[in-house]
This record gives sequence, C-alpha cells and structure tokens, in this order.
Amino acid sequence: MSLQLATKTLYHNKKKTDQQEDEEYDFFPLRLLEESHSLKKAYTHSRRKQLGYSSVGGESNTTGGSDHVALIDLLDTAGQEEYSSLRDQYYRTSYGFLIVFSITDSSSLEDCQTIWEQILRTKDVDSFPCVLIANKSDLEEERIVSKQQVKEVALRLGIPYFETSAKQRINVDEPIHELVRMCGRLDEYRFSIVGSGGVGKSAYCTQFIQNVFVEQYDPTIKQIVVSNVPLDDAQSSSVSSSTSKKKSSGGGFLSRLFKKSEKKTASTVSQACSSSIDLSNEQTIKHPKSDANVAALCMNGLLAECPKALGPLVTCSNCKAALNGEKKRNHWKCSFCDTENVLPSNVSSIPEMIEHKLEESSVNDDDGLLVFCIDISGSMCQSEQLPSYSVLNLDLRQSDQQEKNRRLLRELGLESEVSVHNQFLPNESRSSSYVSRMDCLKMALDIQVTETARESPNKRIAIVTFSSNVQIIGDARSQTRASVPAVLLDNFEGLFKLGQSYRTSILNNVSLANDNLIEYIYSIAEDGATALFPALLVSLGIASQQKGSKIILCTDGVATTGLAGISEEISKRAKSIKDQEECCTKIANLSCEYGININVFGVEGSNCNLSLIGKLADNTGGLTNIVKPVELRRQMRQIIDNPVIATDVKVQMLFSNPISPKNQEVSKLDKYSMVTQSISSATAETDVTIEMEVKDDKKDKGLIQAQIYYTASSNGCKYVRVVNQPVKITSDRSVSLENVDVSVLSLNAVLQSSILAESGKIRDARLKLLSMNKLLEEVSKSYGQQEEMNAFVNNTQDLDEDLRQCENDSSMRETDKLSSLLYRMKKSNRTAFLAGERKREIVQTRKKHTGQSNNNNQSSSSNSGITPSNSRIQTEDPSIFTNRDWLAEEERIPEPANISQITTPTDHHHEQQEENNHCIVCMDKEINVVLVPCGHMIMCDGCANKLTNKSCPTCRKPITQIVKVFK
Repeated sequence: MSLQLATKTLYHNKKKTDQQEDEEYDFFPLRLLEESHSLKKAYTHSRRKQLGYSSVGGESNTTGGSDHVALIDLLDTAGQEEYSSLRDQYYRTSYGFLIVFSITDSSSLEDCQTIWEQILRTKDVDSFPCVLIANKSDLEEERIVSKQQVKEVALRLGIPYFETSAKQRINVDEPIHELVRMCGRLDEYRFSIVGSGGVGKSAYCTQFIQNVFVEQYDPTIKQIVVSNVPLDDAQSSSVSSSTSKKKSSGGGFLSRLFKKSEKKTASTVSQACSSSIDLSNEQTIKHPKSDANVAALCMNGLLAECPKALGPLVTCSNCKAALNGEKKRNHWKCSFCDTENVLPSNVSSIPEMIEHKLEESSVNDDDGLLVFCIDISGSMCQSEQLPSYSVLNLDLRQSDQQEKNRRLLRELGLESEVSVHNQFLPNESRSSSYVSRMDCLKMALDIQVTETARESPNKRIAIVTFSSNVQIIGDARSQTRASVPAVLLDNFEGLFKLGQSYRTSILNNVSLANDNLIEYIYSIAEDGATALFPALLVSLGIASQQKGSKIILCTDGVATTGLAGISEEISKRAKSIKDQEECCTKIANLSCEYGININVFGVEGSNCNLSLIGKLADNTGGLTNIVKPVELRRQMRQIIDNPVIATDVKVQMLFSNPISPKNQEVSKLDKYSMVTQSISSATAETDVTIEMEVKDDKKDKGLIQAQIYYTASSNGCKYVRVVNQPVKITSDRSVSLENVDVSVLSLNAVLQSSILAESGKIRDARLKLLSMNKLLEEVSKSYGQQEEMNAFVNNTQDLDEDLRQCENDSSMRETDKLSSLLYRMKKSNRTAFLAGERKREIVQTRKKHTGQSNNNNQSSSSNSGITPSNSRIQTEDPSIFTNRDWLAEEERIPEPANISQITTPTDHHHEQQEENNHCIVCMDKEINVVLVPCGHMIMCDGCANKLTNKSCPTCRKPITQIVKVFK
C-alpha cells in the first residue's frame, strides 16, 4: 500500500490536571543539549536499558544463560574504496573488521595486508579484532590463491580466516559470530566490511542480512542487523583483544564512554536521559511527548500492483470524497459527511485501494531526457591525493595516456631523447595518484552515461557546459552543438526561450550516442569564470520539452558572470545576492510548471552557495549534496537508480472527525478535514509524512483517505489512486503504542526536524529528535524494532551534532555543509530506516531490476552492432534551433554561416595550446611552423623536421608541407 501508518490505533490526549499534564511532556537537562553527541549518548543509555544494564556502574542485570543478543551495525563499504575521507571515518569508529578478498584474485589478498596495516595505524594499536574472509569459494576451478597462502598471511597477521561463498551462503555467519566473540560483550557492535573492489563485499553483506544473493546490488551505505550470537562467560568478560600503544587512544566511542569512567559516565547519562529520576535541581527544558499518530505516504507504492477500476471514479455527491464507508444494498454512506449515495451497478464492493485511469496518452518511444549542466570553469582543475589502493578508473587511462605519449615521440623520432617516466619530488610517495575535480567529474559522467545506456537505452542525453560562456554540446555530434550568444547571458527570458527552441529531436538515443558522449567527456578542458544561471536556464529550456526530464547540475563555485553573477564590487554585492534569490525562485517555479527534476551537486572545499541553489532541487524533488570530488561518481549514480516515476503529482488526504492533521494548512469543513500537497515529480524514494491529532474520543474509529493524482512517466497516462485506511481511536497511550512501525516514526522525526531547522528553529528541531529517541526506547521491543531504532540514531546523529554547533555559532547556518545535510534529510525515505529483514523485498525488487538491466545492456549495446528496434538514428539537420528568427530580430545576433563556426570546448582547448606559444614536444622553443593542410600550429621547426611518418600528431592527417612563419 502507498499509505503506511505508524499505528492503526490513534491516541486521544485527554485534558488532564496540571500534575497529569506534566506526564505528557519529556524533560531534558539543559546541559545535555549543550554536550556534544547528545542524541548518541541518549541512544546509548536507551540501548543499555534494553540489554538489561543497571543505571549505575555499567553492570548487566541479565543472568542465567550464556547467549547474548548482539546488535550488529554492519557497514558495507562496497563502492567506497576510493573515498579516503570515508575510509578514515569508518576505520576510526569501527569495533571490528571483516577483511574480504577473492580466491580468484591474488592482488586482492595483497590489498588485505595493506588494509590491515592502515587499520592498526589509524587505531594506533598493535592488534585489533579482525577476520580474514576468502570469498568466492564456489569458484574452486578458478582459484588462484591457494589455501596455504591464505593460512600463511592469516598467521602473519595473527587473525582467523574463513573461506566463504556469498553466492551459495557457505560460512557466511561464522566470521561475524567469531568477530563478536573476539570483541566480547558490548552494547552494540559496529563492524566494517573492507577489501578491494570486486571481491563480493556487497554480496556477502546482503546475504548475511537479507539471506539473498544479489550479484550487482548497489548497496546502501549502512546495513544493520540483529543476530543471536553465543558468548561464554570468559568471552563476555573481555572488552577487546587489542593492545593500545597509548592509554589515551584506542577503542571506540562506547569503550571510552563506559570503560574509562564507568561510574561517572553511566550516572551522567542516566540522569541526562532517564525520565524517572529527580531533576528538580537541574535546569530543564520540556517538550511535548512524541506519539505514534503519524502516517507516511510512500510513492514507491505507485509501482506496486493495484486493482484497476473498470468505470469512472465514484465520488460522494456532497464532499467529493472517493468511494468509501459502508455498503447498504445499492447505496453507500460516506464516512466523511454521512451522505447517502447511490452505488453504481458495476461496483460490487468498496475496496481499500483502487486505481482509476483518468486520461489516455500515447506511449513514449523513448525514456525521457537527461541534461547534464557541467561546470568547466578554471577552478575545476584543483586536485587532491588518492589512496594507494583506490579503485578509481585512473590507472587504465593513465597507462593509455603514457602509451599515446610514447607513440607520439616515436612518430617524432624523439623517444630516445625525451623521458616519459613519472617524476617525483624528494620523499614523495611513488604509489600515490592525484586527481583533479574535473577528472573526478569526467569519471562520474562516464559511469552515468554508461549506466544510463544499460538501464534506459532509449533515453536521450544532452550536455550543456559553462565557464565564461555557455555551450550546448547535445549528444556530442557536431550537428548537435551550438554556442549561446554572449549578448543573451543576462537575458532570463531569452536564455529559456533559446533552450526551448533547441531541436531535441536531433539527439540520438544514448545507446547510439554512448561512444561519442564519452569521447567528448574526456576531451573537456577547464577554463574561465562561472556562468551558472545562464547555463541552468538553457538546460531547463531544453528539458522542458518533455515532462519528467532530469537536470544534473554539478558546480564548484558561485555564479560569477552572466545572469545573477556575483559582483566583485562590495557595494553591489547585496544586489547580486538578491538577484540570485529572485533568479532561483523563478527557475524553481518554471521547473515545477514543466515537471522537471533538478539535482544539484556541489564540490566540498568550495563555496557553492548551496543554501540558495539547493532550493532548486528541494522544490523539484531532486537530490542536493555537497561531496568530495572523488565521491561524485557514487553520488551521481544514485540518480540512475532513482528515476522519476510520476509527474504532476497531487495528493489529497481526507480525515473523518475527530481526526485532524497537525502543523498543516488544513481545509477544515463541517465533518472532516482535508490536506492538499503538490509534487512536481516523484521518484520511488519520495516519501511524505503527516502528523495527526484526535480532538475527542466520542468515536472509537475513523477513516483516512488518500487520493493520489499523477501522470505515469512510463506511458504518459493520468491516474488517480485511492487508498482507504480505517483506524481505531483510544485514550490509552499504551494501547496506541503496541506494535508500532518504527520506520514511519523515524522518517517523520527526521523530516519534521529538518523543516524546523531550515526555518531557524534549531532548538525545537533537536528536541524533536531527542523526544523521538525516548519514544522509540519505549516502543522498541522486538529485534526488528531495535534495529530500526539503531538506524534512526545512525541517520540523525550528524544532524543533531551540526544543529548543536549552529546553536553556538550562528554563522554555521549558512554553510554549504549544513545546507547539504538539511536538504538530504528533507529527502529521507522510509527505506533508510527499515530493518534488514524488511528490506528483503526491496532487495529482491532491485535484483529483478538489475537482471532486466543486464539483459537490456546485452541487447542494446552499441558495441555489439545490434540496434534497438525503437532507437532513433538521427540524420544531420543543419538547423539546431526550431526558430532562430526571434533571436536574430530581438537581439540582432547574426546567424552562423555554418556549424563549423560554432566554438566548442575542444576548439577552445586547441586555442589554449596555440596561445601557449610553446612546442608540444620539446616544451621549450616557440611554435614557428604551420602544418599543411591541417593548419595546426603546435610545434617548432626543429621537432617538425624530425617527424618520421609525416603526419600531424594532433589530427593524424598526412603533412604535405611544413611552412615556417615569422613574427
């Protein structure tokens, strides 16, 4: 179902005496809010209560039996091997490691030894709980690493090893159980699965948690599972097998919290978090207790099977509510206004969920339009160091480039005179690589295009680049390229109109344009300023030609030129910022009007003004994130995995008396309430929540109806889905909190806290999170609920800590980091809070989707020589724009004589080389010859005369003459 309730028995909070009213509030010591990691500390106390620990001394009250229920926070690092910042973080915070390699790859075993050394160095210890896992034991015939080799490595490292098969589920549980025993009895276990790429870390993690094998599953960052792990008394008494080099270091957060100052810390946390102790001497803050009166509307339900109605939508003659209530012969009584209505003869029953088709539409012959709006300004050349075992696709391209250099020198006859070996500074690591922001963006775009060709071969891709000017690259063929006239860069309407007039019909499907796009991507050169808003407007105009299209904007700086560019003059700076705000508002309105989904990626370490441009994604249902350059590839890939499934979504929720929504703009009618919300474009991860209250308990039941009007992206048809959800009403809080859905409560707390924080109510946002932690402590009884409570804290502790810092330093409220965090929290979805077992269905769905994608890839790959039946091969069209007359007339811009006059970034790259005035071979002498007939000026006469095969090193055209020029 699309409508999920936290509880099916809503709570009515009766008016009470002053003393009873205090029982409806949570009280928090002021000092708790001032401490760092307050939410995590509150959760830790809750977790210890669940495990049966006393509030003093940190001793366990549980007796009788050696078995111990271990809550394992399992971090799957698959796909993150190249992110050194993330690696260092999970190295520091993990209590144990599962180091995985493949028996079919000897280099992966060598990487395990490197990883082991890095763990010890980060932890500053001589040893640490780790288990070595030899995965893929089902591929014995392909084994390269012998068992004897593994035993020798495990013996040298001093850690146990297991041979496993994630595919056949052989020895999957044993390594984790052994790691738990090595760590001893803890409140929770934070383990990380590490290893080089392609060894099966994700498959192993998914098999352990969901008991399902997914070969190409794109993992969530965190996977959490509860497992029964036996611990004997001797093992329970030990905390860790690691030996610290420094007494002040080593161990994780919990060991520091409960081991070094157990009495003091346990007492402090208990006083801070327990609601049963005397707080009369403390300065406290009270906050209304959270309840379970919450509903979540999950758009992924639109993908699920739903009964189809044969006739038109049946509504109440009075309130226009869809068919509901009780059926009496040929009549039905509306639960919202009590009106008796005639039941159509073709309706035999009143369903809880049904879908009506409102309007037909022709089936699209493609999968939509994806526009990349790419920043290629000069600042994109900044670089950073990669870890030695990074899996970024650099080595292959570096070796290709070195081979090209050698081939060029051979052709010039200079191979023996010029060294092409890497040169290093003294004491510089020979195993390190450096990568620029642009290199990371190129690799991210590479995988984005490749994956799109596999997932949606009929989708069309257009690239728009911007620096000091704006270029429309299209699908990278010459007939799809165009320059945006400079005189239009300050014209809002002109830029949007230019994009709308761009002829998208000339774009090839990505299955055909794949090679051209990737070749162009790796030819991009960075230079110039940042004409961000002009490029975004042109991209929006292009995308507006088809509803449900997506724009991916990637930039590392604020707009500095063109429309709404920040002025360098301080006196004009305030006006520039105001212009940017107005421009963003107008762009967001246009995006919603045309159903365009905008995704914004900013580069960490630069000022992107994400608090402003992030609103574009927030208002259109897109993603917003500030990431390190090396993380761009993974973050952008999420967009492929989260396509738009519906546009023009309008949600109407009706509540029968005495139920009413809280904190919403409510249409309050005589006998019912109604809330309306519009969503321009929705993905499978688009979730909205609503809090409810019960005005009185005169009735013991009620009805909630959700009407979801939407246009399906798959076929363009318009539908309305109706969901009727009956509920019970009680005045007993404990009854309402039985068997609650923790994931719905967690999602609502995160969404509501993010909204409060964005509006400046920082303290209220933090209290909302702490109050929810207390409620989850009260209701989390089963293992699954405890898992989901753990997921709530893991997903919100960063938010709480950043908000605490904002309370102390108001200047942090405008930082890109906080803006990114708030926008991401506002886009949270229920899946992130589900327990491992409840994710099984999602993983199975993803597995099926991946299998279909692989089949599509085999049938649609351009390299295979097979063209999809509905792929369009566009012939050359000299007219890129459908109507350029308005442009020439209104702006007096001359029409280019031919397409060759249009400047491209590649041409600009050649211009840079020519302006450099130094020979590309010797890099010393000035360029003083022209190669005929190609006309390239790239060499000095000495190097040109040494050419052995007499062909241009740049274009490979034969050289008929070398003409020396004089200045």
